[in-house]
Amino acid sequence: MFHQIINSSYRWVPGITVIDSWKPGKNIAIFAITHGNEPIGLGVFDVLCNQYEIRNRLKTGKIYLVAVNIEAYGKYIQEDDPNKNRFIHDNMNRISNKPHKEGSSEFRRFRELVPILDEIDIAIDLHSVPIGDDIIGIVDRKYLGQSLGFLDAETVLVDDIGNTGALTGYLLRQGKEAYGLECGNHTDSRAFETGVRNVLNLLVSQGVIDGEVIRTHAAPQVFEFAEEIFPETDDFMFIKDYSGFSLVPEGEIFALDGGRGIKNTLWYDAFLWIPMKGAKKWDGAGFLFRRI
Repeated sequence: MFHQIINSSYRWVPGITVIDSWKPGKNIAIFAITHGNEPIGLGVFDVLCNQYEIRNRLKTGKIYLVAVNIEAYGKYIQEDDPNKNRFIHDNMNRISNKPHKEGSSEFRRFRELVPILDEIDIAIDLHSVPIGDDIIGIVDRKYLGQSLGFLDAETVLVDDIGNTGALTGYLLRQGKEAYGLECGNHTDSRAFETGVRNVLNLLVSQGVIDGEVIRTHAAPQVFEFAEEIFPETDDFMFIKDYSGFSLVPEGEIFALDGGRGIKNTLWYDAFLWIPMKGAKKWDGAGFLFRRI
């Protein structure tokens, strides 16, 4: 199935499969491999198409299965290293609000996807993390209420996603509805199950399939984005092994960047979340949040 999705196309754009109910309704997209080393979403596609037979259960509208960064995924499966090949040239989750950069495979792919994105009404972008096993919804402020109606997550992070360079940010700027989900650890089968459950929850909540919203977690903790941490050198490291959402008191040093101490300069105690290790220079290494 992975091979079929990667090699499928819609409107001459590779890596896209569209499932059509042939009845009027919303166009709902599921994004996979926005980062090449996070193939959880491709497994979700497999379940939707084969085990769940979504084509026969879809009541209205269309479902778009979008394999985003095909080139980075191709390198990932050659090397099979969960800590490599998030992208080829640029982080796909940072570029949708930037001028097109010639020579970048991610900018080229984004430009290729724009006509498809413009057809979509609602999207969920499926990710996973190399350290920890956090299950985290990533939600724009204006859709927090809607997200709590279907997301089955331990934590929900709130931000002005429409101001970001993510694919979800692009959709929000077009007046569409979009969510992100960190499903858990790259190598944990439970992350795959989390992705399937949340996608089905979204489809049920939108009335495009029959069923019930299924929850395995209590009401999530909600954190508001405060600051992203960008390494300025190749010699960046956190001072200890932070996991989950770690409390960082105001003024405390939590990382070193080229020997320079990086501290919490916010006016309140914050919570540090690190989605990956080995961040590249000027790529996000982690985030500080405020609990709300």
